Amino acid sequence: MFYPEKPVQGRKSLFDVIKESILNDGTLTAYDPGPLGDDDMFTKRMTPDEVRALLSKIDTVYTENLLTGAMEMQLVPMDIRSADIKWYEIKEEWFFDRQRSVMEVRVIGICPMMAVTDELTGEYRGLKRLFWIYYPEARYVFVKSEVFNRGNDVERRTYEDIIWKRQFGSYIVKMNNVYDRTIIQYKRGLDALLEAEELKKEIFNMEHDLWSY
Repeated sequence: MFYPEKPVQGRKSLFDVIKESILNDGTLTAYDPGPLGDDDMFTKRMTPDEVRALLSKIDTVYTENLLTGAMEMQLVPMDIRSADIKWYEIKEEWFFDRQRSVMEVRVIGICPMMAVTDELTGEYRGLKRLFWIYYPEARYVFVKSEVFNRGNDVERRTYEDIIWKRQFGSYIVKMNNVYDRTIIQYKRGLDALLEAEELKKEIFNMEHDLWSY
């Protein structure tokens, strides 16, 4: 999903596919994650202009004038690149299919997350949710976007294949609860990872207990 950082041989990173589909083609709709980044209900649509403004910013730099020697301020446009996207948050719905007696998962949304650094020191400060994409809408775009197959260059896959087949590593950050809070709001560090594993185990046990041996 991260590579290639620049489009090559018709292949693009996942963020480039999403960005171009929103800004150029209009085939995808972005949804605002809210001022605190905690709105994952697809309540507010974002216009392409709003997304374009979100992905572009103006940075101020000072350069020395070669003639006068004075420091002059210059405005430099800084666009968020594919390499700036470090994580993707995926919203899923887990359910038990009674007809086939299997536990299934349905992807509802996907959210690119950008690494935030301190402007002065460059130190890592965390992640920022940019916008949400409604996945049932995005499937029609992802199925046309090929991905490099590390195991076999002849057999090409798409982003739809990777997400539908769950060919990615992940951990749980939130589960539906009465407090509507994420794991990191009540657990920290290693305890948060252990809590995520415990929730994963609960899903496995729920499926396991539906069978009789």
